[in-house]
Amino acid sequence: MAATSEDNVIEVVEAKKKYQFILGLQFHPEELFAVDTKMLNLLMRFREACEKKG
Repeated sequence: MAATSEDNVIEVVEAKKKYQFILGLQFHPEELFAVDTKMLNLLMRFREACEKKG
């Protein structure tokens, strides 16, 4: 976490490594993927990144 608001909500995240995958969201794409293909694509990219890591 790089910065928080006055009420301690995380506002900024940053990668520690130059080419590290990082994604910060302030909404719930898992609730929208059934009606918006952009959300499904976002979740698929996240899954791919997790599979590479683990």
